[in-house]
Amino acid sequence: MKKILLLITALFGFHFLSAQTDDAALKNNARVDLSLAGLGITYEQPVSKKILLEGSIGLGAGYWISSGDFNYRWYLNDPVAFFSLGGKYFYNRQKRLENSNSLLFNSGNYFGIHAKYTTKTLRFDDNWETMLIGAHWGIQKSIGKHFSWGLNLGLGYAFDMSSYKDGGSLYPDINVRISYILPFIGNNK
Repeated sequence: MKKILLLITALFGFHFLSAQTDDAALKNNARVDLSLAGLGITYEQPVSKKILLEGSIGLGAGYWISSGDFNYRWYLNDPVAFFSLGGKYFYNRQKRLENSNSLLFNSGNYFGIHAKYTTKTLRFDDNWETMLIGAHWGIQKSIGKHFSWGLNLGLGYAFDMSSYKDGGSLYPDINVRISYILPFIGNNK
């Protein structure tokens, strides 16, 4: 009888521990972002309990590189299209859970990498087609039941995709965003 009680207790304890770990797992969601980079739609897809992939498309700022200089420009009447793909490693979600902090909308601190491609401007065909590759530290947190905010700080390398003669340039990988979480896409509850 003691062995059966011990087995039941062990199974219950294992279930309880795994349930806590599952509560800290990342969830997929979609959002509309307004940021320094522009206006976009982003989808987050977890690939493990701590890592997620993030893809974005949108309209926003253009970049060009000339003789090693990195330049940034955003005219609302002549944006560029952008496409980006990145990964985030969240390192403090279990600690947030233990401290009863919100995990809503994948709240937490992370290290991330991303690649972003920007087209020429849509109206005047200005700027260059640019590829930006960056690494950063970031944070994202929920604001109420439908919004989140995020910040990332890091360093990146940008280069002109249409003419490789000018080489590339280092740039500050900095972004601030406010997002509306799309309630009908993903399991972001």
